[in-house]
Amino acid sequence: MALDLENMTYEQKQTLKRRAIEERAYIAFGEIAEDLGELDYPENSPEKELLDRYIVEKMIKLGTLPLELKDGTIERKLKLKIPRMTESPTATAEMMRRWLNDFYGWNNIKKPTGLHKKNKNQLLGLYFGTLQHYKISLRDIVPE
Repeated sequence: MALDLENMTYEQKQTLKRRAIEERAYIAFGEIAEDLGELDYPENSPEKELLDRYIVEKMIKLGTLPLELKDGTIERKLKLKIPRMTESPTATAEMMRRWLNDFYGWNNIKKPTGLHKKNKNQLLGLYFGTLQHYKISLRDIVPE
């Protein structure tokens, strides 16, 4: 996403930046923050999280991501806490439910409505959707 920041006023950039924060649009936010020279945000702020995600994405595209981050540890850069298990959570519905409950709780993410009532097929969809959305691999959950 390339924004035409050269022809925008400071107020227009600030409006776009606020909208990017609300929509969690880290690429737009990062481009605007870089353009404005605003690269120092408080730890654990939404702005810092969006900027970190933008920088990691930019490093991936440029191929400059440090080797230790290429093996699925980008989650650490995003400060996600990933519950560990001795086997895949897909073994039983209760294991998936527990893993999802722990993951959402540890990361202060709003839990899906009715998590405790979902059947195995619904939990499978939620589990794999969560892994895909947060770019978590099975290696992050079950250490070798």
